[in-house]
Order: sequence, then structure tokens, then C-alpha cells
Amino acid sequence: MLLTNRAFLARHQLEDVTAAVPAGQLFFTLQVFFLVTCSFIGPLVAQNFGKKDYAACVRSTWNGFYFSCIVGLILIPVLPWIGGHLLEYGQLSESIRCRQLDYFNTLAPCAALSCMEAPFYAYFTAIGRTKLVGAVKIASSLLGLPLNYILIFGKCGSPEFGITGAAMAAAGTCLLSTVSITILFITQRDARFEVWKHLQFRRDIIVKLITFGTPGGFQALARNSCFAFVILMFSSLGDQAMAAASLAMTINHLSFIPLLGLCDATSILTGKYIGERRVEVATMIPFRAIRLLMLYFGAIAMIYLFAPDRLLRLFQSDASTALDFSLVAENVKIILLVQIVQNVFDGIRFVIMGSLRGAGDTRVPLLLVLLTNGLVQIPGTLIAVHLLQLPIWAAWIGSITVYVFVDAMVILWRRQSGAWQKIRLIELDNAPAS
Repeated sequence: MLLTNRAFLARHQLEDVTAAVPAGQLFFTLQVFFLVTCSFIGPLVAQNFGKKDYAACVRSTWNGFYFSCIVGLILIPVLPWIGGHLLEYGQLSESIRCRQLDYFNTLAPCAALSCMEAPFYAYFTAIGRTKLVGAVKIASSLLGLPLNYILIFGKCGSPEFGITGAAMAAAGTCLLSTVSITILFITQRDARFEVWKHLQFRRDIIVKLITFGTPGGFQALARNSCFAFVILMFSSLGDQAMAAASLAMTINHLSFIPLLGLCDATSILTGKYIGERRVEVATMIPFRAIRLLMLYFGAIAMIYLFAPDRLLRLFQSDASTALDFSLVAENVKIILLVQIVQNVFDGIRFVIMGSLRGAGDTRVPLLLVLLTNGLVQIPGTLIAVHLLQLPIWAAWIGSITVYVFVDAMVILWRRQSGAWQKIRLIELDNAPAS
């Protein structure tokens, strides 16, 4: 969905995708703390499911939904105000900045909807109904394809909205996704999960969600804030450099989106086996996930090595533009080669972080992320972009690739320390040992 969204924007005008990527990154950064916190219902449900406490699974999900509704009401008015001020600090042309503001403000409802649907998606994933989750996501994305085409290019009698149309299509897709997963939750017929009998508000669940979920939320916020800072700094290298970075990030979603899915799966399976008191199995989960991920990354690496031009043609437009696409494409090819190595370490750190989150180990990883952000990524970006004024591909290595490697090694060290095994997210004393 995101890849086709960006491809349509690039074919409409290259300036559109140049504006959409940093604006989209900022939007995600500002909502990610709340989204990850709401999604922490997943490990709670997974551990209770492993323990066979099905009533607690439903109670946790409803209370996660109550929490997310409050969060959504806060985000809708606040997000556009904050985003509007932050986008003013970019050093891109006025034309691109105006497109960024339009895109960001139109996306605002997606933040509330994403938080509201997160507990329900986490619930179904945690109880093993991943095919249902995938079906809803695929159906929503399939709706987004024609919506993007119609609203961006002005087809089927619709006005030509351009970048604003892309945001409108994203909001429509998100609305369908939220409504669908909510209906599926409240109408499920599994006798183990009595949805309508466990609606009560539970302060202890909210406290647990905040206690264990917010460190994970802050971890994601810190990581994405620094990444948004890097993208903002890239804008000082000019529109050409920003276009190259935007296209490279968009293409690399081929690797990144499956990585996020495997990270969530690792978190859920870790929580489930801990709930079953099978810690020895939970210990093996992330490394099996990493092996699976490396096979996928190997296939993606072949595409980046031998067919980058085919990917780039998806984003080439015949419309007049002030940007030189051939120059942008050459920089993108180099960045994609760098991404082949970077993706390996990105995969390691995300999967390991998923396993730690499934065990409830979120506080120390937060401190480690703050440490690597403050000592590696921010100084590296300032040196590469402002001090040395490197070309975009070299700035990418100095500000992103080096940081990803260091962060992966630090998170792996935390996992190998075994401290996560001492954390108790739920009471397991009465759980049957397996």
C-alpha cells in the first residue's frame, strides 16, 4: 500500500514524493509513542493466552481499547498543531513545504484510528488468528490502491488532489481497517472468549499497560525522533538529495514492512511461551526468526544488486519537474547497496527488541536506545551533514548505517544477558508447567 502510494505520487510529480516521505516520517514519529503503548496489549494477551486465562485476554483488550480512545481524542487536535510548527524548520523549497503541510494535516485522523484498532489487532495476533489479521489488512490495502489512483490523478470524476489525495486515501483505508477489526472482535463466536462479559474498566490493567507499555513507546519515539531529525538534516543538502533519500526509503519498505511483522510475531510467540512456562522455547524464537528474515533479505539483496533500474522506473514521471531524476536515481542506487548490509543489522535489532517486549523487558532497552541515539546517531548526523557536508549516500552511512550497527549490538547484548527472564508481566504461579 505504502509503496504504491509513493509510486503514484512520484509519477504525479517527483516533488510530491519528496514532500510525502519526510512529512510521513514526522507524522509516524509523533504518533508512534501512543501506537506502541496501545499495542502492548499484545504481550499481555499472549502471556494470558499461554496461561489459558481467556477472560483476562478479553479484559486486557477492552481496557486497551478504552485507553486508545482517550489517546485518539488527544491526538486529533494536537498532532496538526505540533506537526505544522516542526515542518517549518525544514530547509526545502516553499513548494515542497506547502505540500508537506497539506499531506500531514490530512493524515491526522489516521493517528487516532491506528491507536483505536491496535488493541484488537494485537488481540487476534496474540491468540494466533494471524490469517484474519492479514486478511483485513490486505482487504483494506486493496481498497487503497484504486482510491490512491483516483484521488491523486483525478480519475472517475474526482478532482486531481495530488499529494492531498494520497493522504485522503490513507485515511479512508485506515477507517475501513478500524471498523472491520472492531466488528470482528465484538462478533467473534469462540466460546472461550466471552467478549460481552468482560467489559468492565480495570485500573490494574491500565496501570500495567502504562508501566510496561510506555517504556516501549518512549523507545519507539526516541528511535523515530532521531530518524526524523536525520531526515530534517538531509533537507539541508538540497531538494535533489532529499528526493534520493525519500525514494531510497520508499523502495526499502520492501524489506522494512515484513521486518515489522516478524518483530511482532517474535514478541507474541515469546509472550505465549513464557505464559506456558516454556522459557527454553522462548529463548530460541528470535534466532529462528532472524534466520527466516535473512533468507528474505537475501532475495531483496539480489533485486537491489541486479535490478535497481526496474524499481526506479516505478517512480519516474513524465511530468515537468525541477529535479533531475537521473541524478536522483544514481544516488538511490548507491544507498540501496548500503541498505543490503544495513538491513541485516536492522533485522537483528528489531527481532531482538520484539522478543524483549514480549517478555516485558522495556525499561532497560529504552535507556540503551537513548544512549545510542545521543552518542552515535545525532553526533554522526551533525558531522556528516553539517561539518563535512558529504554527498547524500555518504551522509546516509554516517548518520544511519553506523547507528543501526551499534544499536543492534547493544540490544543483542541485553538479550544475551538473560535479564528478561526475571521479569514478571503476569502472575504465573498457578500456570501449569509444560
